[in-house]
Amino acid sequence: MRKSIKYFSIIIFSIIALSSCEKDFLDIKPKGKVIPQSTDDYRKILDLVVQNNVGLIPTILRTYGITFYLSDDYQIFDTASYDALLTTDRYEKYTWAKDGYLYKEDAEDIDWQAMYAQIYIANSVINGVPDASGPESVKKTLIAEAKVHRAFCYLALVNIYAKHYSSSASSDLGVPLRLDILLTISLERATVEEVYDQIIKDLEDAAEDLPASQDYNHRPTKAAAYGLLARTYLYQGNYAEALNYANLCLDIQDHLYDLNVEMIIDTINDERYDGTNMFNFENTFTSWMDEEIILHKTTCTRTSGGSSYHYSYMVTTPEVVENLYDTLNDLRFRLKFEKRNEDEYYTAAEVGNRWSNGYYPVVGVTVPEILLTRAECNARLDHYQDAMDDINAIREKRLKSDAYAPLTASSREEAVEIVLLERRRELWGRGLRWFDLKRLNAIENANITIERSFTGQQLVPGDSHWVMPIANLYITQNPEIVQNEGY
Repeated sequence: MRKSIKYFSIIIFSIIALSSCEKDFLDIKPKGKVIPQSTDDYRKILDLVVQNNVGLIPTILRTYGITFYLSDDYQIFDTASYDALLTTDRYEKYTWAKDGYLYKEDAEDIDWQAMYAQIYIANSVINGVPDASGPESVKKTLIAEAKVHRAFCYLALVNIYAKHYSSSASSDLGVPLRLDILLTISLERATVEEVYDQIIKDLEDAAEDLPASQDYNHRPTKAAAYGLLARTYLYQGNYAEALNYANLCLDIQDHLYDLNVEMIIDTINDERYDGTNMFNFENTFTSWMDEEIILHKTTCTRTSGGSSYHYSYMVTTPEVVENLYDTLNDLRFRLKFEKRNEDEYYTAAEVGNRWSNGYYPVVGVTVPEILLTRAECNARLDHYQDAMDDINAIREKRLKSDAYAPLTASSREEAVEIVLLERRRELWGRGLRWFDLKRLNAIENANITIERSFTGQQLVPGDSHWVMPIANLYITQNPEIVQNEGY
């Protein structure tokens, strides 16, 4: 890992130079290496978001993608698809690394690398901004933004490479906790509890200095900090705190698109639809303008020879889709899925960029996620009607108007079941399903087993492969990093 960190330290001084190919607010033309010296320099670092390239440029936008292949949303169902899978690293992820180490001795882990690169960028800002020239108010905002980015990555890392938060969190191994840019500090793994404590501290500190709104949705706001706190406490099973922060988030940003208005309904029943004119938006509309996105994050790119996380790889089967959606009346069905051939091989048409042909799936914080978090917390806290109010607010804007009818619940169990089903429908392809499965098994004893529809392979509760291995390369470079059990 130290070699990788050194690589990142070189990149951080080159990031501004790379920004000349970006939008106007990233333009700068340095000669040679540029060491950030002003708040303007650090703003450019945090605004480097490079879309649609297949390189290895660490940016503040790119995070994880592995969870798409681990969960039960991703399924294959024929021999040809399975044989094709065998030739890629997606096979190891699809089978939860049960056939050996997920990464060869010299292979990078693109998820780990992307998130620790982002953490390095965040730490560079947090450590460097206090001594930079510029207004103090801007410094506070930049540091607060960096803390949100850092917290986002650590929350994903600890839930991919460690056991889920539970009563043993104070002793379970988490991930290396880097809060600075020094290269000589030990990379021993902090406990799961310590990582969560840092995430909460970063987000609480950041919320005080963040604005209510920003010009671009990759820049964190108060709503983003509150939304991530809601996600964090939900993963801990602290439903009262998650509810509190979900409310604070939605008090600031709560926009939901009505698909009855935005989608061109006349085309929805086409057997095959390419999405070219699916929406009543201008062709220039992109996810950067999406008012449902509270914090814009996408999956990472690929390394040389590795597979990408392009949304076209996010496939599933008719069984998954048709058991979840009312295919005639749920407008999300056509928004999210497309028939690939006569065998009804569904793929995610929407995942990368909601309103146009996007490149990488959005995994950031969204209004629907926080509404569903609030609904789940209310349901678990016996506030059935409040939970159903949020569920019905979503469904009313997702189902065809003439098919919509409000749902009711008469018990905690019924309300929770309705919320979790709606959460899966709404958040399919948003990279959260794996985390949901882990938390429901760990906190609610849900006893969920993932079964692969074609091979019959299973991941049962308590299996060590609910935790992904750390790449051998990083352990070889840093022996203090202990490998997870079962690898």
